Amino acid sequence: MKNTERFSGRAEHYIKYRPHYPHAIIACLEQEACLTKDSVVADIGSGTGISCIPFLENGNSVFAVEPNADMRLASERLFTGYPGFRAVAGTAEKSTLPDASADLIVAAQAFHWFHGSAACAEFVRIGKPGACTVLMWNERDLQDELGKAYEALLQSNAVDYRETNHRNVGPAQLSAFFSPPSTAPMFSATPSSSTWKA
Repeated sequence: MKNTERFSGRAEHYIKYRPHYPHAIIACLEQEACLTKDSVVADIGSGTGISCIPFLENGNSVFAVEPNADMRLASERLFTGYPGFRAVAGTAEKSTLPDASADLIVAAQAFHWFHGSAACAEFVRIGKPGACTVLMWNERDLQDELGKAYEALLQSNAVDYRETNHRNVGPAQLSAFFSPPSTAPMFSATPSSSTWKA
């Protein structure tokens, strides 16, 4: 199954069960990256739009770039009340956004699906001068009994979970991605127990 098709028919489950992102991300990115109230955000691999919520509630305009039609349509239904929201059919490697159109490029729980060098080139293309790129993940606590049991369930039953697990993204992949022939600043953050790691 193509990566862009594997989430078809799962949008409602994502809306109901996927964890949201803490609103503390706004203050964090205002301080550490380049986020302002006027920033145009490109959310790449946006799914049903969960990662768009903090930015929309901050008053930002958001391009929600998502290749899967079911997920994209679900986001359009959810965010009809936000005039700054626009769902876009595209991928990390070919977003279809105009050149220099985003102040902040975000990939939430999605980077492990990207083809690194092609996505990097696309992010450089769509970023305005001085744009920042943010990669972020929600991390499950694997120390408690529920977390351990759920991880074991995924390891034994989820199709190709071991290959597509975002925990496979390590220093080598991040270093390669964040070292493009560009002067655009980039920032990587992972929420863990209500803290942020840059």
